[in-house]
Amino acid sequence: MKRIALLLLYLGVLNPAILGRVDQADAESQAKLEYAGAAHEIISILIEEGKYAAVFPEFRKILELGLEGRDATLVVVSALAFSESMTGAGQHGIAHQILDSSISGLQERTSKYTLLMYKAKYLKDQGRTQEAIEIYRKAQQLPD
Repeated sequence: MKRIALLLLYLGVLNPAILGRVDQADAESQAKLEYAGAAHEIISILIEEGKYAAVFPEFRKILELGLEGRDATLVVVSALAFSESMTGAGQHGIAHQILDSSISGLQERTSKYTLLMYKAKYLKDQGRTQEAIEIYRKAQQLPD
């Protein structure tokens, strides 16, 4: 069900062409979103097949698209979903790579805040409370 919701996010909510609103800027954004949607599905397959070492390099391709504004929501949703999948598979290092690269790669305050809060909760759940506090403090100190 989660995969269907993410696919709909790529295809409907964030895809201006489907909504009938495409101008020149939207066409470039749409091409990036389509690429990201395909990369998301590739990552899902890699996870299902247990090819974890290939997950982060593929995820980095999504980050390199430089999605901004409303489109950055896609990166946040993907980062959260894939880091959770990696954690569930015992691949904590890859989960951290995905979160850390997303936090540093995104510009929007809300995106960074969401990812920092998730990372802090993740650390707290692992009993790494001091690290969690440091991350919560970073979330508090994000510039407006």
